[in-house]
Amino acid sequence: MSAAPHDIILENGRFQVDIVGIASSKMVMQVDIDPMTIDIQQCTSGDNAGYRQIKAGSCKFGTATFVFHVDEATQNKDIQDWVQKVAQGSETDIRKTISVNFFDRTKTQKRSFTLGECFPILFDRGDLSTDAKVTECKLQVQIGTVTLA
Repeated sequence: MSAAPHDIILENGRFQVDIVGIASSKMVMQVDIDPMTIDIQQCTSGDNAGYRQIKAGSCKFGTATFVFHVDEATQNKDIQDWVQKVAQGSETDIRKTISVNFFDRTKTQKRSFTLGECFPILFDRGDLSTDAKVTECKLQVQIGTVTLA
């Protein structure tokens, strides 16, 4: 079976990430989103021990990891401010909506994921050595909800 033409949308960097209130989200170079998992609950009742009935249990969305190119002018200060706000225990404006959009060859949006209620759980400022060729930082967020379109 040959590859469908729509499979081309996942080629080299044909995606865009938008984090509400974070200007540095335009500099995302890599995205990794954990798979969603759904627990199974057994709800069998009655006398027949050989018959099992199951239903969906709780849903876990996991995490998403973003690798950013560090901007020379701002040093991704907006991301650092968000992480710092969470680290200080602030309860206001810490959860953000993140949109990941995929495009085809004609730059038409074909698929998108909206990750809701996200908050940072890991921030790596990157390699600070003098021989580093590309300066990158890594942000990992806990996902609260996912909407597929």
